[in-house]
This record gives sequence, structure tokens and C-alpha cells, in this order.
Amino acid sequence: MIKACCFEDNAAFWGGALSCWGGSAPAVSESYFARNVGEEDAGAIHCVNGSHAQIRGNFFTANRAKYGGAIHCLQGSAPLIAENHISGNVATGNSSAISCFGQAPPQITGNYIALNMVEKDDRYAIESVANSRPVIKGNYLGENRHLKGAGKGLHANAEFSGKKDESACEELEPKTKEEILGALTAKKVIPPPAAP
Repeated sequence: MIKACCFEDNAAFWGGALSCWGGSAPAVSESYFARNVGEEDAGAIHCVNGSHAQIRGNFFTANRAKYGGAIHCLQGSAPLIAENHISGNVATGNSSAISCFGQAPPQITGNYIALNMVEKDDRYAIESVANSRPVIKGNYLGENRHLKGAGKGLHANAEFSGKKDESACEELEPKTKEEILGALTAKKVIPPPAAP
């Protein structure tokens, strides 16, 4: 269990703050991830090779990676990503907030995902490629951007490396922004006070 921890200014090739491998299933909650850098994947948390992490009630901001500014899911990993505040993260390749790649089926529910940035044209906050099958329910996705301006929150069924991708997403009617922010505030999943 990883609870009420602060991960700031860390760097790695995969997973600037945490990397979860090979069937690992840590519970990560009530923690703060800021200014972590993944050189390739996952500015903050990398889930790979069947990892089933429980990522709930955390705050992610100003993390940076090529793929997955905050979280990257790879090779069959199926983390639960729930009730997190994910804002101000950056990707240089795709997926400014959460990247789903290589048959990864994460459950993404009740998150506030806004004000993230991809430093390329026409990329998105959550991207599902290479036969990933995330279930995306009741999140607020808004004000995410790419170099051409405001970007859509979700992208699936794309071409990848010249091959037709068979990704599938289920995105149900989202809650209102105020409801999700209210719930996260009540659970204290809010930004910590600014440093003096």
C-alpha cells in the first residue's frame, strides 16, 4: 500500500515516480505527484506486464512524458484509475493524461481530467491504441489541449504504425464538472496549498 505520499521532481525512463510490473497490484491512494518525468512512458505511474494497480484519490499535476503525461498502461495491465484529479500534465507524443496501449484494459472512473497538454497536433488527453479496451465511465474531461488548440478528451480506433487499430472504449454519460469536483473536494483529492 502506498498512501498519503508525496512524489515530486523524480525522473526515470519508464514511470517518473512509480513503475508497476509483472502482476503487481499496489494500492496507491491520497498521494501527490508533481513534476515527475518519464523519458519514454508515464510521467508519474507506469503499469506494465499485467499490473493491476489500484490508483484512487490522488492528485497529478505538472508530470511529463512522451506517452502518458500522468499514467501509462501497457501490455495487458488493468489498473483501476478512479477519483483522481489529473490536471496540468504534459505529453510530447500522445495522451497528456492517460495512455492505454498494448491490450491494456484499465477501468477509468470518476476522475477530473482537465487542462492537460500534448505538444503535438491532434492528440488527446486519453488515447486507446494497439487493441486496448479501457472502460471509461463518469469522468469529467475538459479544457485539454494540443498544439492546434482545444483537443477532444478521448481518442480510440486510430491507425497506429500504419495498421488498423481495434481498440474499443465505453464512455458513459459523464457526471457534471461540479459533481466530480465536489466529490473530490469532499475526499480531499485537491491541490495542496502553494509553496510560499
